[in-house]
Amino acid sequence: MGIFSALFGRTGPGKYMAAKNALVSKYTFSTLDPPTQEKIDEDVLRQLIRGGIPAAQAAEFKTRLRETQYFGLAAFAMAELEIAPKLSGILFKNWWEHVSNPLVALTGAEKEIEMASAEIQRKHQVTMTISDEDR
Repeated sequence: MGIFSALFGRTGPGKYMAAKNALVSKYTFSTLDPPTQEKIDEDVLRQLIRGGIPAAQAAEFKTRLRETQYFGLAAFAMAELEIAPKLSGILFKNWWEHVSNPLVALTGAEKEIEMASAEIQRKHQVTMTISDEDR
């Protein structure tokens, strides 16, 4: 990973992309049937294992993810599973933004989450909130 790529998730634009992903992911997730939601949840678990969390501890770790972290990873899962975002005009080309590490990008991204939420409200009249609290 290059220096630009490493820094991008920690800067305003990277945080904003991650915030939009997480909010649209939460909305999209809520519209899906339970079997599809389960597939996404399983993919989030696989991502944690690929990211270095020991398999024996990954399920427990997943239960402790904050809402922002979970839906940031769920956006990545939806992209992998080719599940389209359910809100148009928010994400570039109406597809999930590439965020190399949503766990890092969404840390301290309260301002970016507010801006993304306002954009969704303005374009779709949908009030979306997501927090750094436990799920």
